[in-house]
Amino acid sequence: NISPLIRQMICGTAWAGHLDARIAPLDYLILDMPPGTGDVQLKICRTVKVTGVIIVTTPQRVSSVDVLKGQELMRKMKVPILAIV
Repeated sequence: NISPLIRQMICGTAWAGHLDARIAPLDYLILDMPPGTGDVQLKICRTVKVTGVIIVTTPQRVSSVDVLKGQELMRKMKVPILAIV
């Protein structure tokens, strides 16, 4: 199960030396995630406030299908899509 790993990385990491995000907020967090069911993305959106996403894709048709699914998931979670590359 990937969920405990995500929670540990986001909530248990001392970003800039502090566990208290009010002291040292994280400006950017870039995650490289392979295409899939969207479970990981959904868990991240439910764990922390995501203020925007950039979706990176390739020209293959199967990749376009994944991008459409990702767009729909972000719309449902009310997360702005900043760019599609």
